[in-house]
Amino acid sequence: MNLRELEALGEPDLLIAGLRVWIHGSQFPNAVDYWDGNWLRVTAYCGRVLNFV
Repeated sequence: MNLRELEALGEPDLLIAGLRVWIHGSQFPNAVDYWDGNWLRVTAYCGRVLNFV
């Protein structure tokens, strides 16, 4: 993930040290099934300057 892609995501929803997590929403937002309708679509990035995972 390059710097431009990170900037396009905006501010992360969760930030802990070098871990950043963006929550994009549910996979099936209109699902009424309790178990399968709760999957979240996220982007996670863990890194520091010049070091990332």
